[in-house]
Amino acid sequence: MGTELLAPLDLAFWHLESDAHPMHLGALAVFAPPPGPGRELREKKFMKIISLAPEVL
Repeated sequence: MGTELLAPLDLAFWHLESDAHPMHLGALAVFAPPPGPGRELREKKFMKIISLAPEVL
């Protein structure tokens, strides 16, 4: 696996960012759970699917 060079725009942000001029950003999304069956039903379905898979040693 080799090293990849930064794209020119990424490199510009890398060099220009400082404590006085932060240029990074982030995002956070908070979603409400959908209406309908809750965790118990999802867990039951998950366990059923898992039980069908072959055992791996």
